[in-house]
Amino acid sequence: MKTLSMLLLAVAPWASGWTASPALAAAPIPIQDPAEEEKEKDDKHLKEWPALENKAASAKEVKRLVKARTEEMGIDAAINLKETGAGVAPALLKALGITKDKDTMERIFDVLDTVTGPAHTRLLAEHVLSRKVNTRRYTMRRLAQLPDTGVAKQAQAAWAMANKKGSHWDKKDMYLAALCCASAGSDAGLELLIEYAGKKWGKVREDFALALPPLRSDELTAQLIKRFGNKERQKQVDCLRMLSLCGTKASFAYIRPLLDSGDGSLKKAAINACRGIIDNKPPLGNISVFDAIDLASKWKDRL
Repeated sequence: MKTLSMLLLAVAPWASGWTASPALAAAPIPIQDPAEEEKEKDDKHLKEWPALENKAASAKEVKRLVKARTEEMGIDAAINLKETGAGVAPALLKALGITKDKDTMERIFDVLDTVTGPAHTRLLAEHVLSRKVNTRRYTMRRLAQLPDTGVAKQAQAAWAMANKKGSHWDKKDMYLAALCCASAGSDAGLELLIEYAGKKWGKVREDFALALPPLRSDELTAQLIKRFGNKERQKQVDCLRMLSLCGTKASFAYIRPLLDSGDGSLKKAAINACRGIIDNKPPLGNISVFDAIDLASKWKDRL
């Protein structure tokens, strides 16, 4: 009987018509969207740098890399740090912000380029607004080489800072921020990149080849052709250069006649546009006249 009495007391609140408080009853049960949950599982971007197995040893190698008194010492330290992996990146980024020696910077760049990759873009993006010039410039350039739409917010913030009066960011910062935006799928700095494509193509071609493809769309293709697709030779070249990196098949009607152009620059630019759009390959540098004629003929057959 005692056991029965205890059981009745335990269930008495419900038996007597008890109801949960409105606040408790209304509280929603958090349910994650299955699609979002699956997306998180597939996301390979790290949220923190890998832990170091031996912090003291790594710190010693970073110091040797920075303070290298001989070329051999610098090479040896670089080899050891590369073998250690991405866990050394925070210390190297910090050292990069302090040093003013060009040789030291180059050694740090070399190691960072080796140990960082697509998995580390979200972590690198935390430094694009750094007050340390070398640190922010390195991270913006590295992000421009590793397209990731997940860092668009940080890239756009960098672009805004580069254009902010009194920020002390110069033209190089602005250029890198524009590249960073493009690689993140943002057209925030597109006007500056179009300007560089026209004036400094030889110097920026490799940078653009990595950073601009995320902007590829039919809409941008139409805008570029409308803006530059006239009979002025240089404007046509500028248009083709941009199309080679962010154009689509919607541009073929514009490109095809230019493959027959008697102007070598136009013909080469048209060939590069086909390479980028169809084969997703970077623009070629120097092309001989004979190679250009042969390539143009082959591309016409493929369009």
